[in-house]
Amino acid sequence: MHAALKRFRAKWIPVRVKKTRQNKQAAHRLLLAVLVSMLASLAQAEDADLARCLNSPTGSEQKQCTLALYQSAAEEMKLTLAGVLQRAAEYDAPSTDGGLAAAISASQRAFEAYRDAECTGVVGRGEGYGRMAWVNGCLAEKTRERIHELRVPFYQR
Repeated sequence: MHAALKRFRAKWIPVRVKKTRQNKQAAHRLLLAVLVSMLASLAQAEDADLARCLNSPTGSEQKQCTLALYQSAAEEMKLTLAGVLQRAAEYDAPSTDGGLAAAISASQRAFEAYRDAECTGVVGRGEGYGRMAWVNGCLAEKTRERIHELRVPFYQR
């Protein structure tokens, strides 16, 4: 039976393939994984702050704590937005339309309208003294999410 099988020589030639693309993709994946884990740890820390506020013993303390969280987040967002708009204006400098800075400003106005409608209209629905703690907590949470979005360079969005 073995005699019936003929051996034949393969007619292919091994080709050497560059691995630069694979190496770059691996590096990008590693960088992305590190950034995601850092953002997750930051989000957990921020969630811990909000949870600490909402676990305060009295409604008055909850309201004051969440209001302080929102005010600090709003101040941080103001500074972050100013930096983003300045970089966008520098990026727009060669053109005269100011397109990127105007688009970011419009995006910010739309975000603020969404945040306010979501937090005061949806989360803040209902009655009771604890309602404002939930509204302030929602405002702080949405504002922090926007800060993270603004920190992503605009050319990568």
